[in-house]
Amino acid sequence: MEKYNLHTTEILMVGGGFGGLVCGTLAAEQGTDVLIVDKATAGGGGGAPRAGNGILCVRKDEESIEKYVEYHARRIGEYLDDQDIARKVASVMYDTIKTLIRWGVKISTNNGDVGLFPIAGDAPWMMCGIEMNCNLSLRKAAKKAGVSFLEHVQITGLLTDSGRIAGAVGFDIYDGSFHVIQAKTVVLSTGACQYKNVSMFVGCGEGNKLAFEAGAKMKNAEFGNFYEVYALEKGNTIYGSYAFIHNGKGENMWKKYVTWRAPAPTPAFFRGFVKEYLEGNGPMYVDMKEFIETMQSDDEWKFMGQCFALGPQEGTEMVRIFPDKMKYTHCFEEREAQSIHMSDKPEVKIALHGNTGCVSVDHDYQTCIPGLFAIGIDSWNGSCGAGAVGQPGMQKGNGLGHAGFTAYICAPKAVETAKNAEMPKLNDAQIEELRKKTYAPMHVEGGIEPREMIEKVQGCITPIKYNCIREDGRMHEAIDKLSDIMENYLPRMQAKDYHELKICHEINAMALTGEMVMRSALLRKESRGTHIREDYVEADNANWLKWIVIENDNGEMKFSTEDIPIDSYRYRPDNE
Repeated sequence: MEKYNLHTTEILMVGGGFGGLVCGTLAAEQGTDVLIVDKATAGGGGGAPRAGNGILCVRKDEESIEKYVEYHARRIGEYLDDQDIARKVASVMYDTIKTLIRWGVKISTNNGDVGLFPIAGDAPWMMCGIEMNCNLSLRKAAKKAGVSFLEHVQITGLLTDSGRIAGAVGFDIYDGSFHVIQAKTVVLSTGACQYKNVSMFVGCGEGNKLAFEAGAKMKNAEFGNFYEVYALEKGNTIYGSYAFIHNGKGENMWKKYVTWRAPAPTPAFFRGFVKEYLEGNGPMYVDMKEFIETMQSDDEWKFMGQCFALGPQEGTEMVRIFPDKMKYTHCFEEREAQSIHMSDKPEVKIALHGNTGCVSVDHDYQTCIPGLFAIGIDSWNGSCGAGAVGQPGMQKGNGLGHAGFTAYICAPKAVETAKNAEMPKLNDAQIEELRKKTYAPMHVEGGIEPREMIEKVQGCITPIKYNCIREDGRMHEAIDKLSDIMENYLPRMQAKDYHELKICHEINAMALTGEMVMRSALLRKESRGTHIREDYVEADNANWLKWIVIENDNGEMKFSTEDIPIDSYRYRPDNE
């Protein structure tokens, strides 16, 4: 057997973004040996640097927590939430943020406490500011706690021993060296899947693929289809502009389709967006003049604007963490203005952000494989805590929030599991099989350049007609196209170097995740949350208060449903 680089640890964190750093640091503080492996640089990658400088929170009292759970069940999850895990998450929000402050992460404060400001709309949660470079502060805290790092290594497979987790394998994206990590516990925190479709987030679904191939169950993949508005002139989102988007007739889209004081874009908004285009009422645009004037005059919007401004708000001792964001934004806009002219009415469209993380976990974020956990967006859908929406689930600030909160919940159980387990045995045959799979694209001759396949895979998953507004015939079309690509094209990808090898693995993860999404969506015959079907336009509480489960049956996807224990929950459709 060929030699490899062997690493041994109690807890292996796959992914060194916000969630991985929080979970790893908490575990290390409890005296556990922790190794964080990242295909880039721990603290330098992940979604946090792109997240918008805010993290949501509810106050730590029973009334605030219960209001959050009720709102989430009725308004966001549409009764597909696991209300118990939603309550558990809400109960740790405040303590998580206090822990970040203890580690030296800069958080907005007010009179010595966490500085919270309200969210537009009727949301029962609040937002606090967090430094843009929070991951770098977390990396410092992790190193201080004794966490070790293995960087520029892409994990390509998980190891098992007698039905429990045993570690992982991967390769160095610079020199191609093969690495084997022997571990008692593995925590996936890879950032889920965004299909390389927008510049904001770039996760490819490696966590989904690793878990599925190891035999873990997946759940609720059909809701991993979060779409976002973006401006064509900027190529990215104009934050906070949703209420000021108009159609070609000048009608305000928010007022036309959003019938309640929603804090962020709702499925009804995107449904209306598509409807207007199909009826020939495009293009859609943001009225920037109206946006700016409202921010300066309307009390609620004015306060929101002040929260992102320099200096404290009058009459409080609020210390904000937004100056760095404002300076960055101004600098970026000045550079952007040299090549891009932002008009008063920039055209906007919608694009798939995806955020598909469907690894099924319990209330401690452990999978059905003993010792294997998944946190953050990797288990957003699979935890059932999100209900019928993709991440961030109509909750700005929940990208960072969910990563941190789930890490806070997971860490104690991951430590307990590691401490109570013997170091697993490594199986040479399993390692060799995963090695061959890892380097297979390097041995293809005359094959397909991997970058060519990115757009082909995207073409089966990201179009609005397949994944935003769904219909039986179109979904079958998408699945057939994707199946053909996965069977006849992806195995022929040729990696000429180790960076291209990394891309090959990312594309395979994207395709597998997309297949989970489309096949689950085909099975759910109703419309609920972000799962919108033209052929089943209403929510069906009689037949579809269920979660869709995917299992790995000898490499094939086996689908089943699990009844939601709705009668045991406090909030139900029959007691609205």
